[in-house]
Amino acid sequence: MSLPTRLPLLLIISCLCGSFSPVAAQSPVLDSLQQAWSQASTDTGKLRLHLAMAKEWWAEADWEKSALQLAAARHLAEKLDDPYWWGEVSFHEGLAAQEANDRPAIRAYFDQAMQHFSQAGDQEKEMSVLSELAQLNYYEGSYDASILNFHRLYAYYADIRDTMEMTWALNFISGNYEAKGINDSAMAYGYRARDLVRAIDAPIDLASSLNNIGFAYMEQGIYDSALQYFRAAIPLCRKAKRPDGEAIFMQNIGIVQSRAGQFVASLQSYLRSMFLYDSIAAYSQVADLKTNIGIIHKRHGQYAEAIDYYQEALAFDLSEADTSGLIAQYNNIGSAYLEAGRLDSARKYALMSYRLVEASDHSCFDGEAGLLGKYYYEAGKLDSARHYTQQEVEAVKKCGNRTFLPMSAYVMGRIYQDQGQAQQARYWFEQSYASAKETGRLEAQAEAAQALYASYKSAGQTEKALGFLEIYQWTSDSVFNQNNTRQLAWMEATYQMDRVADSLQAVQEQEALAFEQEISQQRRRIGQILLGGLVLGVLTGIYFFYLRKRRKLEMEKTLLEEKNHRYQAVIEATEEERHRIAKDLHDGVVQQMGAIQLGLRRLMEAEKTPPQALEEIHQLSINTAQETRQLSHQMMPRALMEMGLVPALREVADGMLNRAGMEVAFEEFGLQERYEMSVEIALYRIFQELVQNILRHAEARSVSVQLYQTGGQLHLMVEDDGIGISPAPERGLGLENIVSRAEVLGGTATIEPGPQQGTVAQISIPI
Repeated sequence: MSLPTRLPLLLIISCLCGSFSPVAAQSPVLDSLQQAWSQASTDTGKLRLHLAMAKEWWAEADWEKSALQLAAARHLAEKLDDPYWWGEVSFHEGLAAQEANDRPAIRAYFDQAMQHFSQAGDQEKEMSVLSELAQLNYYEGSYDASILNFHRLYAYYADIRDTMEMTWALNFISGNYEAKGINDSAMAYGYRARDLVRAIDAPIDLASSLNNIGFAYMEQGIYDSALQYFRAAIPLCRKAKRPDGEAIFMQNIGIVQSRAGQFVASLQSYLRSMFLYDSIAAYSQVADLKTNIGIIHKRHGQYAEAIDYYQEALAFDLSEADTSGLIAQYNNIGSAYLEAGRLDSARKYALMSYRLVEASDHSCFDGEAGLLGKYYYEAGKLDSARHYTQQEVEAVKKCGNRTFLPMSAYVMGRIYQDQGQAQQARYWFEQSYASAKETGRLEAQAEAAQALYASYKSAGQTEKALGFLEIYQWTSDSVFNQNNTRQLAWMEATYQMDRVADSLQAVQEQEALAFEQEISQQRRRIGQILLGGLVLGVLTGIYFFYLRKRRKLEMEKTLLEEKNHRYQAVIEATEEERHRIAKDLHDGVVQQMGAIQLGLRRLMEAEKTPPQALEEIHQLSINTAQETRQLSHQMMPRALMEMGLVPALREVADGMLNRAGMEVAFEEFGLQERYEMSVEIALYRIFQELVQNILRHAEARSVSVQLYQTGGQLHLMVEDDGIGISPAPERGLGLENIVSRAEVLGGTATIEPGPQQGTVAQISIPI
């Protein structure tokens, strides 16, 4: 990566001229700096002032005058021959290149600055440059490099105990994982940032953490939780008087509502976000919202309307010469034309998007090459299709964004399949299925599973074929149900659309009608093809019906045996508890009552009762009453009966974990005041068992407990930072007891290794 040629040239000029004099100032600040420079008596003082004047000139976008000041500063740094000042000059040259959007120069200057500050032993300055590089990697799509850099920054800020900067680094790590599509890691770092920032008054940093957590939930399809975190961020933005932040979260809420099929609510959220963006003249974000509205129309096959909204956003990006916006809009329009079967128009816009990325500095494709590959496949040009699709796959390796890998890998599989290379085709279908499963894309999973079923069936590998057939049937049923739900919601939304129509762009009716007619013809042709496929599918289904029936019976038998085993575990656990209580009664209460009886008999037989004997019997009766009360509380806790589930769980946590020296973070939200007694008792006993397991086996220092309700489910999550468990642990009586208690109430219980360390237990019970 070469540096700009103008700085060395200007440096030569300055050397020839001897002393370098600043360019005449054109603002009060520059006048003041020039006057200070003329009075400066040391080279270090003059160097500082040259850097300050360079910043003033680049703030006014006068790159040539800024470059002159930087050249003068470099000349003085060479004279001083001090790595610190070399670092300062390189750093400012990098910042100037950043202001001028001269990307080839930015990284080279920053790398130089890092080396110089390292030689000077100035770690604080070195970390300042590293933070710029880490952000540059993130915005360029080099997510793995960005994650490594932000981990270095986090370790540095942790050493100096800078909570604000630690939170900032964690939020960026979370954002990188979110961009890579690794939602579990994104959520884990989002929670870490949230827990850290709660200790200080930093509403925007807290809102950023909630944003990352919300996006992770959204990508996993857990829309209630995503909405909860996005909505919780809005009051924080209002507290910080940041309407831009509130607009962002309203936009995120609209995205979630759109995905969940709540289309009227989604459009209303978008309109609220548009209003906020308009109020601060953030017109590029308004263009983004029009893109989102276009996505809603595209999802429901209304391609003409979608393209209209994309074109409006495109007009703004053209006026601003926004390269990244142009890439996105060309890609969106090309994708809509391709889905509508308009191949010529699809190729035109896909090529425009592709060429813009190719001409950029990093050439990190985010679906642009894949879209072009898909077009060429649809056009029957397999060599070109493979060329462009392979570029998209290579971009995944380079930049780490796996969002478009399912589609590209599937297209590669179809290419090899059409060329008769079955083994290569299966490899790519496997890649498509794995990445679709990783990123939670059901439609892509169904598509890849269907292709793998057909491929393995042709290869005579019946068992694998049947496995993928079952996956295809399950995922396609889920996709069908989701699409039906969305379509019904969209039909409902169309009846209410007139309420928000005044705030949206009117559709050109004649063009839309003609376009819809063309689409209808395409659908009729596709319907004929699908009918033939349906007949073939029915025949195939009949062939496999018996095999599937037999496998289903075997599975039901296995499940019944497992259920009986778990019921037996509950019985054994109950019996064990009864034996324990009986032993406690025998060893404690019964013996004490016997002692009281003997003492009373002696008193009755004695002629005179000593006061000391009466006191001993009185104390013994008190001890007996206390032990009886303790046993009754163990059988039915008082806190649970009188105050409810949350106080009872807190009592167990405080009484057992805190006393053992562990830090406990207890969170609860979205709960009712009371639940059915069977639900509360079950969760209480499960929590007791989990706490006992942590005390016996975990070697933990801290425990996080979350109790919350989403929809019709009550969830208990217990996470520790201990030594963890194996991915498939053997179930002892305690774990079986936990699973069985949950399943008796129709719930589920999972106990797995944590994302980084320790163990995570997730209990969900319907209410």
